[in-house]
Amino acid sequence: MVQLVDLATGVCTPRLALLHTHRLSAAARMPDARIVCAGGIVVNGAVQSTAEMWGLPEQGAVDAAWTWRALPAMGVGRYVCYRCVMRDGCFAVLGGWGIGIKHGPAQSHFSFRPSPVWCRQFT
Repeated sequence: MVQLVDLATGVCTPRLALLHTHRLSAAARMPDARIVCAGGIVVNGAVQSTAEMWGLPEQGAVDAAWTWRALPAMGVGRYVCYRCVMRDGCFAVLGGWGIGIKHGPAQSHFSFRPSPVWCRQFT
């Protein structure tokens, strides 16, 4: 379950659930306020290679409701991994654990660069 928390009032508002279960995943807020979530494990211990983003629908109006959208899967499933949002808006997942394997940052990585369709200016 996803909850949006208003830090000023403390009110929690339910939001759409993620497309996939993500426990011990890498998640981050992008510069344009979208949220990216990648990797993780599910209750039965299966390691996820999925990634998704919460933001405006691809063809939606600026005032449309935000939704979860699938991103390209990582090349390898991982959990307890590190995330980094770079200055150019690229989201990277580094290191972490896989099925019986520890991934070091130099051994494997996943990165996603948002398309211009998803970019918005904030003033």
